[in-house]
Amino acid sequence: AFDDPSGFPAPICARPPLRDESLAECYLDRTRDLHAGTRRLIDKHPMNFWATNHVMSMPHSRVICMVREPMDACFSNLKEMFTGSAYAYSYSMDSVADHYAHFIKTAKIWQDRYPASFRLVRYENLVLNRDSVIAELQEFCGLEAMELDHVGNDAPMVSVSNTEARL
Repeated sequence: AFDDPSGFPAPICARPPLRDESLAECYLDRTRDLHAGTRRLIDKHPMNFWATNHVMSMPHSRVICMVREPMDACFSNLKEMFTGSAYAYSYSMDSVADHYAHFIKTAKIWQDRYPASFRLVRYENLVLNRDSVIAELQEFCGLEAMELDHVGNDAPMVSVSNTEARL
């Protein structure tokens, strides 16, 4: 049911966190071929943000939430011609602005609720302070410090920002 004129579901963040191991097992089973032979899975699908309560049911899960300046984030969404209905909000300036405001409000709530597992990272800070932000994120994720070579990484990647990610 919708109780908000913007069309957002009743506050997702108001729902109690799920602690159901079967949910985690189901997710890991459905993504098994994506993480076969590895200890970690990185799933960067944007809609996963809205499932943070569910993600937190997985032991040792971490959420890194990248936040861009409002105008940059909203313009990026507005200019992209997404297919399907998953990003229907992205075809109207008012809807994009409402979506971004709801996203920021929810992100701050989850940052407070899950301080050890949910991290907000400003994109602009990552660009300006790459090494220190990456070191902080590696520590947050329980990873050993390592040099990252995103340019030399030839692993497949599908994203509307493919070009930017390889620069």
